[in-house]
Amino acid sequence: MKGLQGIVFAVALAILAALCNWYYMYKQASGYHTESFVIISPGVTLNSGDVIKSEHLARVDVPLDHVGNLREIAILWKDKDAIQSVPAVRAYQGGELFLRADRVTRARKDLGEKISANEVAFPVPVDSRTFVADNYNPGDNVSFFVSELLESGDGTGGASPNVATGSDRLVGPFRILALGSRKSTLEVERANSGTGRSSREDVITVGLVRKDNQFDANAKALIQLLRISSNRGVQVVKHYKPEEK
Repeated sequence: MKGLQGIVFAVALAILAALCNWYYMYKQASGYHTESFVIISPGVTLNSGDVIKSEHLARVDVPLDHVGNLREIAILWKDKDAIQSVPAVRAYQGGELFLRADRVTRARKDLGEKISANEVAFPVPVDSRTFVADNYNPGDNVSFFVSELLESGDGTGGASPNVATGSDRLVGPFRILALGSRKSTLEVERANSGTGRSSREDVITVGLVRKDNQFDANAKALIQLLRISSNRGVQVVKHYKPEEK
């Protein structure tokens, strides 16, 4: 009997040791799973208004066990592009963590700030089957067409002067003001709010030129195109945009 009790006791100790070893390994391993955030590179000082460059930034890895709410208040390393080539809004010292509250690039929320005196904001329904909002940003120049028109004509008996014949039957270009509710780039939206996902991505807002209470030819052609399509989603093409020096 004593021999059996000894065996049971030894097995229990072995199980306990295995559990302790597993817990130790788990705690050790958890320290190597990290989240990466943006800090100012050590030795760097930025003043308000200085343009933030890649060499001003460094990465800091924080163990997941200690991240807490940093994801909500700090800028993730994967979103670092959102704070490059823009002016700093305050002074920073080396080793300082970038915070979302700094609003490193202000996301415009009012369309009135984005249009000129001779423009109006005009919503355009787009074909959600072919339109990928992540590939477009406010400021991009786009043109529109309805695929059916390429096969059956414009349906009105008279083409608009801005609607060319054949496969070049495009209306535009127009400047994008907003994609759904997004009025900034994806990177800026993430940096400012933690998400780049917009609502109503099947509607984009463009600027139409209107002078002396009259739309220009491009705007009239777009309005005609939407009338022909019965306001169904139109397809979108993006124009070349030269790099800013």
